[in-house]
Amino acid sequence: METPAFRKVPWMSLLIGLGVRIALAPISAHPWDTNVFFDTAAAILHGQSFYATTSYSYPPVWAGFLAIVGVLYQPLSVPLGAHPLAWAEVDLIMGVPTGLGSPLLVDWLFLLLMKAPLIAGDLLTGILLARIVAQRLGQPEKSGLAFSAFFLNPFVIWISSVWGMFDILPTYFVILGTLLFMDKKGVAAGIAFGIGIGLKYFPALLVIALLLGLRKSQDRRTARNLVLGLIGVIALFSLPFLLAEPGEYLRGTLSPTAGQTTGQLSIWVVAHYLGILNLPLWASALNVGAILGGIVFVSWCIGSRSKGGESTRWIDLSLLSILLIYVLFRLMNDQYAVWIIPFLTLDWVLRRGPRWSLALFSALLLVSGLVNVGHYSFFLPLITISPGLAPFVPQMLFNELARAILGMVVWVVAVYLLFRRLRDLFSKGEMLRLITGSIRSILASGRRWVSSRTGAR
Repeated sequence: METPAFRKVPWMSLLIGLGVRIALAPISAHPWDTNVFFDTAAAILHGQSFYATTSYSYPPVWAGFLAIVGVLYQPLSVPLGAHPLAWAEVDLIMGVPTGLGSPLLVDWLFLLLMKAPLIAGDLLTGILLARIVAQRLGQPEKSGLAFSAFFLNPFVIWISSVWGMFDILPTYFVILGTLLFMDKKGVAAGIAFGIGIGLKYFPALLVIALLLGLRKSQDRRTARNLVLGLIGVIALFSLPFLLAEPGEYLRGTLSPTAGQTTGQLSIWVVAHYLGILNLPLWASALNVGAILGGIVFVSWCIGSRSKGGESTRWIDLSLLSILLIYVLFRLMNDQYAVWIIPFLTLDWVLRRGPRWSLALFSALLLVSGLVNVGHYSFFLPLITISPGLAPFVPQMLFNELARAILGMVVWVVAVYLLFRRLRDLFSKGEMLRLITGSIRSILASGRRWVSSRTGAR
């Protein structure tokens, strides 16, 4: 009989992780992102189109979470005296220009309610990793280590409970969908991936990697059911918007892949110094196409190998896919790095790959986040509790050159990890043999299809 997953969780790590998150959630935030989320919740409650009236630029599932937050916030905010502050009020209270970067500073109550599902996402992901190590990978003695390494990771805490971004939620559904797919529960896997895509797009790329990379160990029925479940969920959350406001919906959801700014945590930061701040649509499409092509290529090669090592092959596929996104995508924001942390955690616990990768990658990302703030502080929400707390708001570091250097260092580490994993998976010449063999197989299949069509006539 399997041990329930929660029994594998070290209670001290659980209490410390929850305590730190709950303490930080109401007193910290990225002012711009959380202001967009506040506007989105308000627009929904007023019956307005949030794609048309706010800067919300994600698939719609996260807006559903925000609608629930708004419903809870409205009756609680008045008796608790919680309300956002205008940027002019913030500067007046602080006594210095804070460069807030958004019209409003969202208050502590909204932040606490909004971050509750993110804290839950961190917890569920940590428990899922513990269960994977104990039950799927057969090392129950390391399950607690897996939970602690993830749940106490300062960078994970920073993104979910300080920054206030929701990337942990699609990451959780990616891992859950992968496990369901390997258990041949295709429809359930499709639903999980569909919810993940409804939050952010990157799960779609991992679906492709899994279908290609695990094609020898999975039957066509499971793959077909996954696709059907996936399409069903996407249709469910997309059709209402496509029917009611197709233009606004497409502009809002496709903006991250279209002509947006370049740089952040990658070599693309050089583009800023060259004056290339935006890419034309064709160049953005080419960039996304290169990522897709790289994932298809690597996943096909992995899937062409003979059976063996399949218990961890899904980890390799996920790591390689996300690393390809990091290395190639023209805009890498801090929160995107949450996607890879669970897989690096599994690697570290299982002693696969460089032992330093999890600690170094997390540390670089955290320090980069600390010098990313172009305004006064992530901890300005303290003054929404009481203006008297203004002296306790720490001024955060901001150095544009340090940020650029750290971004390029993170990119170099990602490149190294990518090629290190490919080297560990393939011997010299093996990938070339797999490619040529696959091409011959495709050509042979094409000839058989043409022959069958010609014979039928």
